[in-house]
Amino acid sequence: MFLRLFLLFVFVPLIDLVFLIAMAKYLSFWFTVFLIICSAIFGAYYAKRSGIAVMRQFREQLGAGKMPTESLADGAIVLFAGGLLLTPGLITDIFGMTMLFPYTRRFYKRLLSNWAKKRFKFTAFPGGMHSNDPNTVDAQVVDRDPPKPDGTDENPRKVDPAKIELQVDDPN
Repeated sequence: MFLRLFLLFVFVPLIDLVFLIAMAKYLSFWFTVFLIICSAIFGAYYAKRSGIAVMRQFREQLGAGKMPTESLADGAIVLFAGGLLLTPGLITDIFGMTMLFPYTRRFYKRLLSNWAKKRFKFTAFPGGMHSNDPNTVDAQVVDRDPPKPDGTDENPRKVDPAKIELQVDDPN
């Protein structure tokens, strides 16, 4: 892993530098500087705008009681794109900008998802949260006073610890 990161941090800026020198040679030095500044301004503006949109989507999904996995992936990609846009160079800026647009971001989400599936083990418990692992305690929380049928609870979000009991299933 160290070798991969070392090569990434050496060769990507080196390739960017060679590209910038070649561009300055064929176009002009000042035009190349102008392009770098314009790409940085556009990238910073669009990264901020994309980040705000992702945060809004994240809050909406949380508010709806859904797991915001899509928003988390989008947020990670937008954050990485912002890092690429901070790196001087047009190649990194091009990759960073492609990560900001929602249409092309789907491609990067697929790559990220495939990478995560290969690297991490995801386990789902069909039929509820039960595990055969002896180090896992299967338990559930039971509310002694269920909510009133007419919905006139004083504060339905407030949990009174005295009204909750822990029931542990005996595995034997």
